[in-house]
Amino acid sequence: MTTCYDPTSATTQYAQFIVRAVSNSSQNTISGSRLAVLLREAFPSYSADSLGCRNLRDFIRRCVPEIVEIQKRAGTDVIYTTKEIAAQVPPDQAKISSSPSPAAPAISVMGLLLNNPRAWKTFASPSSNFRIFLRPDASEIRVLPKQATPSDASWVRIEPISALTLLQAGKDFVDSLPDLYRPQLLRSLEETKWWIPYYDVLGSFGIKNKWVAFRRRRIVDEFQKAIANARAQKLIESRVENNLLADPTPEHIVALPVNLIRKLALSAVERMTDVELRSLPIPLGLLMDALNKH
Repeated sequence: MTTCYDPTSATTQYAQFIVRAVSNSSQNTISGSRLAVLLREAFPSYSADSLGCRNLRDFIRRCVPEIVEIQKRAGTDVIYTTKEIAAQVPPDQAKISSSPSPAAPAISVMGLLLNNPRAWKTFASPSSNFRIFLRPDASEIRVLPKQATPSDASWVRIEPISALTLLQAGKDFVDSLPDLYRPQLLRSLEETKWWIPYYDVLGSFGIKNKWVAFRRRRIVDEFQKAIANARAQKLIESRVENNLLADPTPEHIVALPVNLIRKLALSAVERMTDVELRSLPIPLGLLMDALNKH
């Protein structure tokens, strides 16, 4: 049973934070997915399951009576406001949800990631043996084995975050710290499995939670970029396929912009494993030119 009114409990701290976040937001409204990100940044150990709730929406309904949902939505995302503000809105423009709807609540793409531990782990692990697939209308997310594909070919495949991106996040976090912390952390970043000594050093300085919040924000940002890139690539593949079906002769094949081809190629290379990179055929002259520049 969730205890909502113990002033010393984590539940009460979460509830008070949610009220402040909504009250301080623009126009006193905030989306459920944005609220989930803010809550996890402030409390990295937050988990709706540990509180006996299905998700953040369920937790707010049970333990944050000052906050209510309004009928207006941002796409499929729930919008929250304070009960005081909702009372000032005409009944035909707002709706207070006092009890759970029998239908499964619709959530945003970010909500699908943040509320799905398996999807989060898959995207945040560069060497994962699984892949994320997103329904075109962003209403559902699936995690399948690396070699598997959905029966519906319209689903968009999202590649995991790259190891280089996570390493860069570690470097960026070090750059944000006072000089006192930097030497040990920079040395740990030179290790093959840098995250192990990195966490140890962060723990010794008592700033591990700050890194967890920083890393979470970076992963969320990268997930949004990955979705945009995957959708763009899917659109290009669809257009190319349609052109080939209409007229398969080479002179009618759609020509892609050079900048777009370069961007897609760099994105693909960044996500390759060491083994895949070693097997990638690259003209020796290009490698020599790159070495000379550095």
